[in-house]
Amino acid sequence: MRTKNVGNVVRDALDKIVRVFDAYMDIAEGFVFWRARPWPMARLGGRGIILDLGSGSCINGAYAYRFGGKYVLCLDVSFFMSILSRKTLIREGVRGDSIAGDMLFIPIRDNAVDSVIAIASLHHIPKEVLHLVVAEIKRISANGATVIATLWSWRQARFVLSTVLNIFLKSLNIVDSIREYKVPWRKRSGAIHRYYCLYTLKELLDLFRRHGFQLLSYGYFGYLKKKSNNIYIVARVVK
Repeated sequence: MRTKNVGNVVRDALDKIVRVFDAYMDIAEGFVFWRARPWPMARLGGRGIILDLGSGSCINGAYAYRFGGKYVLCLDVSFFMSILSRKTLIREGVRGDSIAGDMLFIPIRDNAVDSVIAIASLHHIPKEVLHLVVAEIKRISANGATVIATLWSWRQARFVLSTVLNIFLKSLNIVDSIREYKVPWRKRSGAIHRYYCLYTLKELLDLFRRHGFQLLSYGYFGYLKKKSNNIYIVARVVK
């Protein structure tokens, strides 16, 4: 039976994150055109200093700003995305800045932000290190700050065959998780595969509870009408 020590587990997790970085470097420009609308839920984060975590082109941060924001920080692991997010802020007339940085080590001081928006970004973080990201979110947030997070649900029809295959591979100790996937982003030059680790709602709630967050709302919803292919949580930072 295959076993791993803690060092190897963390190293494997970081390798997966590097692959996410590489993928979004390659798809950054096209991604902006395909993800051009903000998620309506982002408005709940419209207060004070807003951090758009895993911002892409920062359309959600710019949108939240309209509902009471004072300043927006757009953070994404892709340097190209940080350039595009800066363009979004200028185009939308939003006071803010963009940062190329890592969710595991957010380059922001303690207690600095009033709201964190993590729209469709946490599902790129392997389960072995997601707790580090949640701890960082709490560290950089002021007491009473609002956190909004959305992630893809693994129950989507598109993942049925992959999940069945992963169950078989896990029984042979070939893969570590039945809910890790490679999702293609298709370009003329070929497909770019993005790493996803999809969590259950219970896993996400348990993690935020362990870090002392107050859960205000959670459940399933869809970006498209009548679709429930995402999970979400709205939480308050308690220190």
